[in-house]
Amino acid sequence: MKYSKNTILYIEFDDHVSTSPSWETLEEFKKNKVGKCIAVGFYVMSDEKAIYISTMNSEDELGSGHVILHSCITHISELKIPKKPVLKPIQAPSK
Repeated sequence: MKYSKNTILYIEFDDHVSTSPSWETLEEFKKNKVGKCIAVGFYVMSDEKAIYISTMNSEDELGSGHVILHSCITHISELKIPKKPVLKPIQAPSK
């Protein structure tokens, strides 16, 4: 699915696991689990393998970027920001 640049996305995905850089027994290795993750960010781009989002954008840079493989995504949806305030303004009690 294509999104407009800076569309805010909520993505649930299965994350890959990398074990420690040392030797492990088979029993220790079997304890590794696929992580269930959630990311929220601005759509940057996508290609045939992945979707790219960032959590901070400036005029010419991106911050806290994530590249998530399409095959790992379990749920994705657009988040809408209300155009009108959700809360009513506080008014002083009348005397």
